[in-house]
Amino acid sequence: MFKDKRAKWILMFRSIVSIIIIFERTSLLRAALVFPTDEYARRRARLMEHIGDGVAIFLGAKAPSGSYQFYQNNDLIYFCGVEIPKAILAIDGQKKESLLFSP
Repeated sequence: MFKDKRAKWILMFRSIVSIIIIFERTSLLRAALVFPTDEYARRRARLMEHIGDGVAIFLGAKAPSGSYQFYQNNDLIYFCGVEIPKAILAIDGQKKESLLFSP
């Protein structure tokens, strides 16, 4: 009987941990998206017009150590709304395209 209760608790604990991990991953991968996606696209398009044939690169913030809260680079938030640590956004004015790299 002890083994059955223990096995149930272990199974419940693993399930809870799995749910927490899934929630954390999806919330990190999900963009902040305070604005509609087309607003971010308009912002990038305006930057492309401004930089001409140039390329703009925005580096995301590193994940904080310890229990500190993560704060993304303001430029990255402004142009794509993504809150993924170490993300990189490249905006190519010549090709008129944006690339988002995430680790």
